[in-house]
Amino acid sequence: MLKKVYAEALTTINAAKYCILIVFIVYFGACAAGWFYHDDLSFFKEPVNQLIEGFKDRNTVTFISKLMMRNLIAAYLTTCLISLWGLIPAVATTVNGLLLGWIIANASGMSPSMLLVLLIPHGILELPAAFIGWGVGIWKGFGYRFTSQTTNYQGRFIKANIVYFTVILPLLLIAAIIEGRYHIYKEFF
Repeated sequence: MLKKVYAEALTTINAAKYCILIVFIVYFGACAAGWFYHDDLSFFKEPVNQLIEGFKDRNTVTFISKLMMRNLIAAYLTTCLISLWGLIPAVATTVNGLLLGWIIANASGMSPSMLLVLLIPHGILELPAAFIGWGVGIWKGFGYRFTSQTTNYQGRFIKANIVYFTVILPLLLIAAIIEGRYHIYKEFF
């Protein structure tokens, strides 16, 4: 049975592959725009500072739990619940790309190699989970019209949930633990 569920998840991801590719391109395009036009995106400063304050001075378990829940809820909303014809996942892709570009441009005092060391370990899992989630969300909302699969909304909702629980959730759980590595290191060493 588990093999069948994973096969269904892979079939859905394959059906959404062009939407996932579009998400990939839009995300990194928005990231470049956020980097190049960071001065025009100063409105990100307050929300980013609030986000940092929400995670500041947390113990390891609280930090990882809060981060994990935040990411899981956001991924579930854009993958399974609120697609609005694919618009919500597309907006989430663009905003997150702009935000990452803005953060990279404003990371004062950090060398590019140090920035990569901080971003790559959790990004290896978190970004694919996000791309798959947003891509499946777009497919569920609108992109299914361009694939050979004919399903109703309920069928697409079930398929999106299968992808979420078999692929996205495990990737985000591991990514949260990896992102909490500094806290784990600080607490135990």
